[in-house]
Amino acid sequence: MADNLQQAMEAYEQAQEIAGQATTTIHTFQDMYDEQAAKINTDTMLSDTGKAQKREQLNKEMANELFTKLQKDKQSYQESIVKATNRAKDALAAPHKKPHDTDIKLHEKEVNKLKMDALMGHGGQTVMKLKQYADKIEDPYLAENFINELPSMYERLINKNLTSQEKTSLHRIYEDMQQKAMTDEQRQAQQILASTEGAFSRQFYNQIHNQPIAQRLGSKYAGILNRPDDFNLTEYGRK
Repeated sequence: MADNLQQAMEAYEQAQEIAGQATTTIHTFQDMYDEQAAKINTDTMLSDTGKAQKREQLNKEMANELFTKLQKDKQSYQESIVKATNRAKDALAAPHKKPHDTDIKLHEKEVNKLKMDALMGHGGQTVMKLKQYADKIEDPYLAENFINELPSMYERLINKNLTSQEKTSLHRIYEDMQQKAMTDEQRQAQQILASTEGAFSRQFYNQIHNQPIAQRLGSKYAGILNRPDDFNLTEYGRK
């Protein structure tokens, strides 16, 4: 589990790092473009027509360079998200480490008693006994086992005219056991899965990023910063 979680965390951090490079990417492009444009504009050997041709060539080269990077970043980001998701799922599904055999046998003995109480005993008293034993359980393996045993006991208890308070207590026992059946590693894995949900639709670039691109390449290119694969359909992107 630990290896899967570590891989999930590293992959998610890598995805976050890629996403966080948006402003740097645009600033770098802006600086490189302006430097080359200034050289063209101050070149006394070029006519106005020559300068226009050079600027058009610059636009094409810089657009290709920018969107090639954006495409690679998008692919790397998505690959990292997929890896983080898959490894987090593996960590979440990993079986719990078994406690000592004696602890398992004692647990099974207690559960069997509670099963008989649910079948033969007083409903309210059995609910109380269930809660008392559930409060003692701390090991995730035993908690998960207890959860698996609860449905059969609940089915027997539900026909014993339980009060609304006793029914609520049963529900809370189940909720508490769910928490106890989770290790810290599994909780971290759950957090990663929650964070990666919808990650493919994340927008890295906003109006602040769009403006310098629109000023240099045109609004058409500024509008596809978050869809870099569309660049291949543009004038500069066509081979």
